[in-house]
Amino acid sequence: MNQFDHQLAISVETERSTPIRAVGLRRAVFILLCLITFFIPWEQMLVIPGFSSVIFAVSSVALGLAVFSVLFRLRLKRPPLAWFVLALYVYWCFVSMLWTSDAAATQGQVISYVSLLLFVWMMWEFVDSRQYFMWVLRSFFLGACLATVLMFQAYLTTRTVALVEDGRYAVAGMDPNELAAILGAAIIIATYLATNTSSSWRVVYWLYIPLACVAVLLTGSRGGALGLMVCLGATLLLSGSRSWKALVLFALAAGLAIWLVPQLVPEELLERVTEGTESHTFQVRYEQWRLGLQMWSEHPFLGVGAGAFVAAAVESGGLPLVAHNTFVQTLAENGLVGMGLLLLGWALLMRTVLHLPQRERLLWLGAGLAWVVAAVALSLEYAKFTWLVYAWIMVQPACLELTEEVQVDDKPTLELPSGHMVGTNQRAEVP
Repeated sequence: MNQFDHQLAISVETERSTPIRAVGLRRAVFILLCLITFFIPWEQMLVIPGFSSVIFAVSSVALGLAVFSVLFRLRLKRPPLAWFVLALYVYWCFVSMLWTSDAAATQGQVISYVSLLLFVWMMWEFVDSRQYFMWVLRSFFLGACLATVLMFQAYLTTRTVALVEDGRYAVAGMDPNELAAILGAAIIIATYLATNTSSSWRVVYWLYIPLACVAVLLTGSRGGALGLMVCLGATLLLSGSRSWKALVLFALAAGLAIWLVPQLVPEELLERVTEGTESHTFQVRYEQWRLGLQMWSEHPFLGVGAGAFVAAAVESGGLPLVAHNTFVQTLAENGLVGMGLLLLGWALLMRTVLHLPQRERLLWLGAGLAWVVAAVALSLEYAKFTWLVYAWIMVQPACLELTEEVQVDDKPTLELPSGHMVGTNQRAEVP
């Protein structure tokens, strides 16, 4: 038994001997994590006075309960190397306060990063079984469903995103490009859930696909449309890896989407997502990318400071906008050191993905590629969705192995006449 397997075995045994009060706290934290995940696709809809969002309030309660749970349990699961690399990245952003171009922006960015890092840790600590992990995915899916419903409500009432561009739709307060990336990723999640359940929820999962396709195109996001193609390709592979029946259901969902799109999506939005590099917004993005690379060339190792891109762009005579490219913005703000840490963390995650079972491997390779496509046109380094995907990929391998450990250890045994013990081959079905 290697060190990681030994750690899992100890974790299982410790969980059985945990006091009832600590178990209750752990379940409460898990429920709050599901609630946070549910809020992410439409987080800007609800704001509590004194808090930046409902997620911040719920996260604060979850963190407090998490601390009490750890104190009762007197034990922490050791996070994987990918989490420590992410922590180093956050620390580097904190250190950048020594040379930042905008101290206030850097301070705010660091506070956000610390809260997101703690969120990733809570996911690792409290989502500790396959059943729990599936509920987290379901929570995100339900949030995406609600966001899709709100999108159609905006469409039916002709409430467009006036501050961005006439004719585009989004959930109130949400950036349409980021929303498109979230709804597209939820298509892959829905397919994974549909191919891992035998309940009537499968109908809901499959029906989400055509509705989400329409919703993504209603945002008028070019990056979202390209990411949608990636998500549908991953969905096709994921369906084919399950059975021919799943492949047929995907074909029906795709056919319904092809029929719905020209019926519901305005022609000007369809033209917008196919405009290419001639559009005005692309020219603005190109100029911000040029400024970002110029900042990086002037500060190659340290960057201009976390969150200081806008201030540095204004100083250089540019527009007060973010880079609209996660990689360019990370290079400009955190230099080669910050970019190296971020890429190292993702590389460690992708290495674990390659060793997952086929369906899980297709799930996260597809979601990861969809995120990369979105990151080329958006600044997603501080988006909760980015850190949620990071947490998912980090947590699932341990959940799969821990569940197998529990199943093997809990397997009932029969004593043969010779005195040997043999386990039954029954395994509990995971919903």
